[in-house]
Order: sequence, then C-alpha cells, then structure tokens
Amino acid sequence: TAEALRAEPDVGMVADPATIVARFQRAMMGGADQHEVIPQDAGGLADVLMGAELSDPNPLAGLVSETDGVARIRVLMAEKGSANTIAVQERLMEELARRPLEGVAVGLSGTAYVAPRAWRILQTRMAEGLGWAVLLITVLFGVLFRSPTLAILSMIPNLLPLLAVLAVMALVGIPAKGNNAVVFSIAY
Repeated sequence: TAEALRAEPDVGMVADPATIVARFQRAMMGGADQHEVIPQDAGGLADVLMGAELSDPNPLAGLVSETDGVARIRVLMAEKGSANTIAVQERLMEELARRPLEGVAVGLSGTAYVAPRAWRILQTRMAEGLGWAVLLITVLFGVLFRSPTLAILSMIPNLLPLLAVLAVMALVGIPAKGNNAVVFSIAY
C-alpha cells in the first residue's frame, strides 16, 4: 500500500510503520541502502525497535496505537483539487482490495478524506440551488410579463455575466472548485 502511494505522481511523503522500521534498520547497519529492510525475525525486529527508542522515545508515534491495535499510513500530497484527491484514494482502495490481509480492516480517514467529499456535496448543492433559482426566476418573469418568450429573453442579461465568468475561468485555467461555486451562487 505504501508502495502504491509512492507511485502516485502527486504524493510527496508517505510515512508508515514498515518504512520507519526499515530506515532505522538501515541506520543501525551503517546507512547502506541494501540494509533498508524489515528484520525477518522477532529478535532482529526487537533490536531495531530498541535502537530506535534510544534516539526517539516513541519512534512510531502517530502511526501505531499502543491501545487499540491501529496502524496508520500518513500521506502528504500536492493540492490538485478534490477530484484528483478522490481519484488517488479510490486507486489506493482498489489496490488494497486486490491484496486483502486476513484480520485487517482498512479504511481512509482524516481531512484529506472528508474535505474533498464535503466540497463535492457543496458544489452539487450549489449547482442545484443555482438551477432552481434560474428556473424560479424564469417562471416568475413569465408570470410577471405574461409571456414565456419574454421570460426566457429576460434571463439572458442575468445569465450572461455568469457564462462570461465561466469562460474566463476556463481560458485562464482556474478549476471549478467549491469556493468558486459558493461565489457563483451568491453572485446570482
């Protein structure tokens, strides 16, 4: 799983218990890359963990819980929008599904998991709200002007600025993100 994450182009840093143990092993063996492996026997692993504790009282802090048997992989990645973050998370879950571990429950959590989904819901709701507002205003104009044609024509000056902003955003390369959706619905 950590290897799959490291292969992602937008992932910067991956910290997991296995990598930290392997790096402590390498440090204890003189720093050569070929020694960056996890010891295969319990005694070798205990030696590495004891050596690690000499330099850091809790070398796996934040990654391994001592009370509830939870291990974490911490990932830092470039902010390329919620769609990209969700795509990376979905590929990770697919990789985990291909290699299930008996007795191990896997899940995603944290801000990077919750925030993109919240923004996606917000964008969807804002788009729905904008659509309902346009429809309601068009119907009200139709009733007010007593003409569906005039109602539709009266919407052109209302929608033209929004379409112009969308066109400029597309030309400049500004992504349609949640904060833009909020401004869009307020502007209308």
